[in-house]
Amino acid sequence: MAVTSRARALAGALLVAIVAACGGSRPRALDDGQREAGSRDAGDDGVSFGSTAGAAATCTEGTLTYGVCGCADLPLLDDVPNLYFVLDRSGSMRDGDKWTEVRRVVANVATRLGPRARYGVALVPGSDSLECAPGVEVMAPRQGDAPAGVAGNVVSLLVTATARDAVGSTPMGPTLRALLPRLAALPGRTYVIIATDGGPNCNPDAACEARGCLVNLEGMTPACQPDGALNCCTDSTFGAVNCLDDALTTAGVAALRERGIPTFVVGVPGSGRYAALLDTLAERGGTARDERPRYYRVDGLDEGALTAELTEIAARTTASCELHLAAAVDPTRTNVYLDGVVVKQAGADGFRIDGSTLTLLGEACRKVTSGEALAVRVVAGCATVLY
Repeated sequence: MAVTSRARALAGALLVAIVAACGGSRPRALDDGQREAGSRDAGDDGVSFGSTAGAAATCTEGTLTYGVCGCADLPLLDDVPNLYFVLDRSGSMRDGDKWTEVRRVVANVATRLGPRARYGVALVPGSDSLECAPGVEVMAPRQGDAPAGVAGNVVSLLVTATARDAVGSTPMGPTLRALLPRLAALPGRTYVIIATDGGPNCNPDAACEARGCLVNLEGMTPACQPDGALNCCTDSTFGAVNCLDDALTTAGVAALRERGIPTFVVGVPGSGRYAALLDTLAERGGTARDERPRYYRVDGLDEGALTAELTEIAARTTASCELHLAAAVDPTRTNVYLDGVVVKQAGADGFRIDGSTLTLLGEACRKVTSGEALAVRVVAGCATVLY
């Protein structure tokens, strides 16, 4: 839970006292002998992350049924953004294995985007033993190093870096304040993506009434209820460290925005009671959705729901229908793949090439901008699929 272990222990004691008185034209998969160096299927903890689908080693020129072939992936030279994940790994993230799902989905989205972004990660709290320690960076931002759809070394590093237990509380405010200088110094565009299942706390100076006390909000004991008369965050109960730290967290998001860094907020199951604060954070972070909730709410524990929200965020930060390539290409020997499916060049939904600029058209463009297709690959050397 977001509350401190002292609060949990005291809550148990109080409860006892009360009783006494939480195929075809798509890229073919690599054989074992063809896997790209650094690709992997699972994290160090045995959980499967990412995908190892990649380019086949040979190309058949005589038909239109080949995959990516042995032709070369071309690097995209668009402005590559920094996607910086600030992940809540507090003790309540153990419930329903939420922490594993968050790690899995972040790794899978990074796999699909591939080199179209740089990925960085900080975990909150930053210590396994100090539950209110501000979060720390566990992976500095680095660009995806494998074609979109292939889990390369960077995704492997992300999986390893987040292989920590879910423990402690949620000192989000101090974390954002500590990360600000680091994030402001990063080159290019930077976006912060917070994923949390509860309210921030751990500020001993955050005095509150019962309606702002996490012990009350989470109904930890019969005496500590959301609408109860007893304020369970006083010095004589569980302490101000268990107050909702809304002011410092909101100030942290606002400070990032002032430095040109938008913040996206993803609320995983358990965060619903803090919806008002998460809406405020999304608004102050400059990423509020048009409808309520303003933040990205995940109602279920299934992987698909969280994937859908992170995919939408990824599309908002990386989508472009005009792709700038490393060099001019031959329009008759270039193919585009969206999530592994070839885009037929001819027609209103295909693409056009002008030197080193490739522009997606119609439905192909819509799939990228909507987030329906995240993995974008441009492959040169094979005859272009026209129809």
